[in-house]
Amino acid sequence: MHGPRAVSKDWKAWQAVFPSLGKVWRAGRMESMKRHIFLLGLLLPLVALPDNAPPTGEMLVTDIYQGLGNVPRGSIKELRIVQIFPKSIWPANSPRIGIAGEENALAILGTVPVEVDGSARFIVPARKPILFQALDAEGCAYQAMRSTTSVQSGKSTSCVGCHEHHLTAPAKTSGQPLAMQRPPARIKPGELGGRPFSFVEMVQPVFNRRCLRCHSDTKIEKGMDLSGEPEKGFTKSYWSLCSDTNMVPRFAQRNQIQATPPGGQTGALGSRLWKMLRAGHNNIKLTESELRRLAAWLDCNAVFYGTFDPAEQADQLNGERIPMPEIQRGRK
Repeated sequence: MHGPRAVSKDWKAWQAVFPSLGKVWRAGRMESMKRHIFLLGLLLPLVALPDNAPPTGEMLVTDIYQGLGNVPRGSIKELRIVQIFPKSIWPANSPRIGIAGEENALAILGTVPVEVDGSARFIVPARKPILFQALDAEGCAYQAMRSTTSVQSGKSTSCVGCHEHHLTAPAKTSGQPLAMQRPPARIKPGELGGRPFSFVEMVQPVFNRRCLRCHSDTKIEKGMDLSGEPEKGFTKSYWSLCSDTNMVPRFAQRNQIQATPPGGQTGALGSRLWKMLRAGHNNIKLTESELRRLAAWLDCNAVFYGTFDPAEQADQLNGERIPMPEIQRGRK
């Protein structure tokens, strides 16, 4: 390792690591310069975390509305925090997490508040891949990340807004963001937070209570069977709903779309199912809690399982809760 030379402030030492760096700088070739600086960063020495390193870090979003287009200020009330699990076995798309190809297993950790000026400051688990979803007053994602971020133990990091341009700087304001004028918020897990997602546990109960009178084995109106009976690795309800992309919109495959368009059309806000149930289908009025459960599922790309482990998937298919995966639990 060239640690001492890489971190030296002496320009000649930097040139010794990359002899062409000076030429690139003088030629004004900025893209090449960025690549050289990136490679230089790989040479920085690593310092082991102490045994007593805290299990959390802090995140600041300066203004969620930067990058959200023309959404009226005040529309975004919360951020949903989602933890993504690493795939620990190699075959692509096996076992399946949902109807979407090669989708990630995940856990909804909960929500944190967004201030009226668009700022948010909150505590998150350290060294975990997480993503954020900007929620309206009904718990629907107006914007959802398909990339991830993370925070180191005991450290703080920040972003300007929500998928704003990567060269954007925070807008000049008359004072501190409101979120910086209070302690960082703790994640509120709510009904769904803090455990691997499970369609059978978190979504199917809504259909069991509200829909089976007209959409079950004994009476299947419009070909829609919303019973929880297992079928081809999922349930009849899941297959029925996900066969129609207008009913359940989603990304079809793991993809390189890092900046999803604002408006939530690939989630609950674009879902015919959510709109129909929100309006009161056949005079059935869902509770706020039930609508939020459906919105969370739709906003998370309609996943079914929250684990890559086949044995744990079988447990979830039976309606059982499972723990967070061993590889993601971190330090005690």
